[in-house]
Amino acid sequence: MGLQVEKLELEVDGDGFLLDRDVWSEELVPQLAANDGVEINDQIMHYINEARRMYEEDGVVPPLRKFAKAMDVTTNDLYAIFKKGPMKLICKWGGLPKLLAACNTRDCTSLPKTPGRPFQRGPDTTLSACARVSRHSFQPARTT
Repeated sequence: MGLQVEKLELEVDGDGFLLDRDVWSEELVPQLAANDGVEINDQIMHYINEARRMYEEDGVVPPLRKFAKAMDVTTNDLYAIFKKGPMKLICKWGGLPKLLAACNTRDCTSLPKTPGRPFQRGPDTTLSACARVSRHSFQPARTT
């Protein structure tokens, strides 16, 4: 599926997430958000940049509660701005990995664990931890 943005054809999945996150730039954000009927303002751009910074530092998309705490706002404040789900839209417009449904297994053994670190990112997965350590979502790593 393709998305036309200022004479540039971007490859997106069925939900509108960029397939190649390396093509993301701040200039694309208004066009990506416009496809969802949202106009970008400085506050939204600040949240997107902060989520990208946290992703770069931690290697995971920040869970909603952790992100809200870091931004010194409530989750309700974020839902008031991002009606369709704060982290989903921040990831979508910010060129971050798509969050997938959380695992309901309390003691998941699908990922390698190390003492003191509940999750370890392996070479074949990109891990996005949700708000509870006992739950997680992950997706295959990007290949270039």
